[in-house]
Amino acid sequence: NRTSSKKCFANKHIVKKLYNDSLMNIFVSPLHKEVISNILKLDKTKGFVLRPIIDTNKFKNLKKERVIENLFIGVISEAKGYKNLLDEYSHKELTLIGKSIVKEKIKFNWLGEKSYDDIPNYLNKTKNFIFKPRWPEPQGRVVVEAALCGCNLELNDKVGANSFDFNLSDPSQYKDSSIEFWQKIESIL
Repeated sequence: NRTSSKKCFANKHIVKKLYNDSLMNIFVSPLHKEVISNILKLDKTKGFVLRPIIDTNKFKNLKKERVIENLFIGVISEAKGYKNLLDEYSHKELTLIGKSIVKEKIKFNWLGEKSYDDIPNYLNKTKNFIFKPRWPEPQGRVVVEAALCGCNLELNDKVGANSFDFNLSDPSQYKDSSIEFWQKIESIL
């Protein structure tokens, strides 16, 4: 397992000390908390899981015609699941948006990098949002944004956003998450 090898930075004494001696560890998903707690052998009762802070006025289902069958948005890399995409979607229509750091020629419909302001429009034209990283993704914010825009989600078990116990497409789940975060911070001061 690459995330728990002896070369992993998390195995350095300073990292373990920092997490264990902190007043509060903040995690961006239940999966993030579980993975880090296991790697660093943390007390699993310690720590706060922050609900995603998302602009639900920007990311919402506009009920547009869904003309993009399958879409991936993010850095195109092995760790973010490019090999998984090749294995599972090589014979399917798949559109990619994002910076590529793979050495090979992209084998899908690659649109390159797009402005963050354009992302809600692409998501609202998409049927299925695909995200299947190789390693545990702490949250995967774009997964939440896709759900809010009405995309079906095709994910693997390594996506932190999918570990929350609520419906990701329900905008009310994100209400006051930033206020809750600051209240937690203030409670330890």
